[in-house]
Amino acid sequence: MKIIVLIVFQMKSLLKSYYPELKKSELYKWDTILDFLKSKNIDPKKINCFKEIDELRNVNNAIKHSSISNSRILPNEFKNESQISHENILQFYNRIENSGNNFFNSLYEFIKEDIYYFDEDKINQQVDKIEKTMTPEMAIDFANKILLRYK
Repeated sequence: MKIIVLIVFQMKSLLKSYYPELKKSELYKWDTILDFLKSKNIDPKKINCFKEIDELRNVNNAIKHSSISNSRILPNEFKNESQISHENILQFYNRIENSGNNFFNSLYEFIKEDIYYFDEDKINQQVDKIEKTMTPEMAIDFANKILLRYK
């Protein structure tokens, strides 16, 4: 199923675009991607259509590894089936068809919030970083330069 390859590729590209510190090797496993999102206070389960994308990933793995009969994590379209048929793949696809776009739009909103929204805690974290890395004179100069940009 090429669709999951495309979704994972797009997700990796989106994450690399906004988090350049990420290494490609860190984006190899699904659980690593989820852990990274959690480290950014993005709960994957709150991303729209996360469940459907995860189901798609599981279906893809079942097909790839020929393990449908052993898998307990497949969606309802494949329950009580001994093999995957064209009919249940089509039924599954019809249900999740728009999930990719919804997932990426939602993920993008969470990333934007992480990067561009500064609440009191996030501001204090930035101040703590600056305090640890700058002398008082450098910090004052830095703060003055920021203030000048807003005048």
